[in-house]
Amino acid sequence: MADSLRSAEQVWVILDNDLDYRVAGRVDECFRSIRTALGAGARRILLPRGINDLCEFFEDHDLDTLRLLVERRPKPGDSRFKLLKLNVAPPAPRWIVENLFCKGDVHIIIGEPNIGKSWITMALAVALANGDSEFLGHHIVGGPHRVLYVDEENPEDLVIDRLTRLGLRSDAVDNIRYIHNGSVRLDRDPDALLDEAIEFEPTLIVLDSLTRLHGEDENAAGSMSALFNDAINPLARNAGAGVIVIHHVSKTDSTSSFKRSRGSGDITASPDTGYDVYKGDDETLRLKNFKARRAAQQQTMYVFIRDTDDGKVTVTSMPGFGNVF
Repeated sequence: MADSLRSAEQVWVILDNDLDYRVAGRVDECFRSIRTALGAGARRILLPRGINDLCEFFEDHDLDTLRLLVERRPKPGDSRFKLLKLNVAPPAPRWIVENLFCKGDVHIIIGEPNIGKSWITMALAVALANGDSEFLGHHIVGGPHRVLYVDEENPEDLVIDRLTRLGLRSDAVDNIRYIHNGSVRLDRDPDALLDEAIEFEPTLIVLDSLTRLHGEDENAAGSMSALFNDAINPLARNAGAGVIVIHHVSKTDSTSSFKRSRGSGDITASPDTGYDVYKGDDETLRLKNFKARRAAQQQTMYVFIRDTDDGKVTVTSMPGFGNVF
């Protein structure tokens, strides 16, 4: 039919829906053949999900509804994708903690089990909820802030004990929404946590830990890329929060943080910022910024987690911001 249709300004093509991958693949290949024959004049109309073909469509809908499907498609010259405006001034970073954590960004913290990753993120949650002015020597912008903390890792008694010892005030408790062993699965139902974040409107979201929140193969690049694209990045981009993902390291002698991180390289490639928690030769805790899109990269901070005489715990950095290179 290409010869008789080639002179038409626009040809709308409606092909059957089919959940069978092999059939769907042949349908897609069919449309590519039509577009090859007719060029840009061939435009495809996708039927609504759950309607298998045009006969089923007209059982419940009329021709005007079909016209609406056509009108919703991008017009020639338009894009169906969200485009960035390039003629405006760049917006300033929306820092939560200046030069450490930013709204709209995904951050990953890697380290060995029990080295202190959760202590750091819990201390940050408490500082934001309490309305403190700084964290690890860096200025906290605004506050108090809301924190959505998803914990599939730590026992309940340990969580409450730590938050109490870190100084969470009674009037700040409602600023932390703590989801504990909530069976959150980002690979199966990513919208559930996104809906929660949109409803609660947190400044920060903590995911502790990555391996507990999905059932995919962490060594599969495609699966990890999809996990970040479909579930984790939207928490930052769509909900407008800063997201911290806690992740473990593999058994390796490499000093490269990218190689230390367990699983596919996409786990460390996907976030905007990466921090590596490890012990130095003097057994002091180090927090190295091994990846950064906004602040200086390769800065390392000395972090001290100390018990106090009154039974509290402090998480601090070396005076003078503790930055060493």
